[in-house]
Amino acid sequence: MKQNKKIAITHYISIRFSAIIFIMAAIMILFISYFSNKTIYFDIRRQIRKETHYDFLNIDIRNGKIFVNKNFIFEEDHVQKIILDSQGDFFRGHYPDKKLKNIWSYVKI
Repeated sequence: MKQNKKIAITHYISIRFSAIIFIMAAIMILFISYFSNKTIYFDIRRQIRKETHYDFLNIDIRNGKIFVNKNFIFEEDHVQKIILDSQGDFFRGHYPDKKLKNIWSYVKI
């Protein structure tokens, strides 16, 4: 004969409750990390858009020639900027590493 093992109702409820809390905590951690990453990327994109808009105001194209205003900042907060022409060739500025210039010559936009 089989004997059924009896489990106390309090033990049964506490196990179920602990499992539900653990699952909810895992879901909350996943959602928080997902949305915080999305928010960070959104903020970074917004800052880059603002910075490039400012830079765009200091560059003028007349008769197919590029003119860079003297107010253009090529290096700020350890970020170096370069200006490329419409074919993706180097125009003004300097690369932070000479290897990047060699790599970039193979990669065209």
